[in-house]
Amino acid sequence: MSLAAAGVSLVEVWGLTHAYPTSGEELVALKDVELNLAEGERLAIVGPSGSGKSVLLRVLAGLEKPRSGRVRVAGYDLLTLDGGERAGYRHHVSYLGHRAETLLWPALTAEENVQLSVAASGRAEANSGPGVRDLLTAVGLAGRDDWHPARLTLGERRRLALAVGLVTQPRLLLADDPVAGLDVDAAEELRACIDDVLRRWGTSMILATRNHRAAPQVNWVMELPAARTLPVNATPARPPRRGSNQGRSMVLDVRGVGVGSRRRDQPAALSDVSFQVGEAELVAVVGGSRAERSALLALCGGRQRPEAGLVLIAGNLEEDAWCKVGWVVQESTASSSTVAEHVAFAARIAGASQRESASLARMVLNATGLEHHASTPVNHLATWEERCVTLARALARVPVLVIADEPTEGLDARAAAAIMAMLREVADSGVAVLLGTSDTAISRIADRVLMLGEGRVREVDPRE
Repeated sequence: MSLAAAGVSLVEVWGLTHAYPTSGEELVALKDVELNLAEGERLAIVGPSGSGKSVLLRVLAGLEKPRSGRVRVAGYDLLTLDGGERAGYRHHVSYLGHRAETLLWPALTAEENVQLSVAASGRAEANSGPGVRDLLTAVGLAGRDDWHPARLTLGERRRLALAVGLVTQPRLLLADDPVAGLDVDAAEELRACIDDVLRRWGTSMILATRNHRAAPQVNWVMELPAARTLPVNATPARPPRRGSNQGRSMVLDVRGVGVGSRRRDQPAALSDVSFQVGEAELVAVVGGSRAERSALLALCGGRQRPEAGLVLIAGNLEEDAWCKVGWVVQESTASSSTVAEHVAFAARIAGASQRESASLARMVLNATGLEHHASTPVNHLATWEERCVTLARALARVPVLVIADEPTEGLDARAAAAIMAMLREVADSGVAVLLGTSDTAISRIADRVLMLGEGRVREVDPRE
């Protein structure tokens, strides 16, 4: 099935159109897309949220069958690709989805994760392709072979996922926003690894990104126009300065909390942290590292117990208090369940009956602008739509407190503004909202801003 004739393209796409059924009109994700890529070339696909960048990668990966057009990759016709051909196709093409590190096996070491991928690929390591240790060295993880994913930094986990995807030494690497969510140093390390491996192996690459200048080096850039419309929300204005919490019921009360250490294998350290969040209040935590912000949110939401101090939800420490916390986190899901099923399940987990959960799902889908996606599979959504689903799941729990961890990360300005507007509306409805973010624009919608640094928090003026 390999291409023999010199000059024949590795990837050829003509008139590609792809759509999904919804409860209303059909959702067109891609329309009349054309592209051509030769062996060894690299292409960046750019476009706003909802333009179909991730959908195009999934089609090229053979994960979704295109509705119409012609798609040929490495000599395979993806419109007629059958089960028998699919295994062979995946030896030529490797797909790194958004937040690929979430698919690593947490109970296995770095070396074992790569070995598992070698076994799944069906090749004998000794006879073909790079060795496991060679791959770990290629992605800068030499000496980390016996470390589990939880011990690695986010950037190292992302590079381990890259190593897992390279075991077949593919001709084409498909990468969905590979540097999203990484700090400057980690992003540069990942870019360098990708550039080095692709150059040495002559591998082609197609990546989806919002900013090709921040991505690994490419030969070509292709822009996709917006194919889906965002909810029309005015940029939320900063609420009137309220000063103290006088007159508000306290929902979250953090008293002298401390956790962790500053050893290399610990994600964060917090010491003597105290603050409160009242009903109908939105409080943003900024500063510090992402790991420190996430650790603080985990303590506030009951996902981690403090080593010192205490955390009260609505004035109590009872286990069922944590059932009233809704989480908005970045999820990477391959779930084929519909949006309505996904949201209703969150309500059931929180204790609602089947009838109540269906009713709650309808209500929060309307509130988050997802009602027309009720019957759409979750894995067919754009990144910003997935973020709306996580908010809908949080609201389906009928929470007193919503905690959002980097809610606008990986989104373009318009999609981020839509998410911020929804979070502001949630707070205005009477729910307490606590979010951790590196997005300074969020301070425009916050009632209060907490600055995290050196493991402690201090309140700062959101107007600064």
